[in-house]
Amino acid sequence: MQSDQFGLMVGGKHLLFQQYLQYIQQLVQQEFQAQQMQQASADFSKMMGSNGNGGGQMGQVPDMQTEMGTQEELSGAQGMPG
Repeated sequence: MQSDQFGLMVGGKHLLFQQYLQYIQQLVQQEFQAQQMQQASADFSKMMGSNGNGGGQMGQVPDMQTEMGTQEELSGAQGMPG
């Protein structure tokens, strides 16, 4: 674009060239964003995969114990109006 020959582009060719440059810039930006996302994903996976302290993984549901009601409590609950 900075050469003297760029001025010789006539008939709208310079507009096509500008559109082409914008397209290439968009592709480069998309590629850069994809690389950033890929790196962030790899960092997150590494962080979650081995946190160094032997703890559980995120997202695991802890074992839960439920307390069973006594027969008296169960029969009282069934007799309640609902």
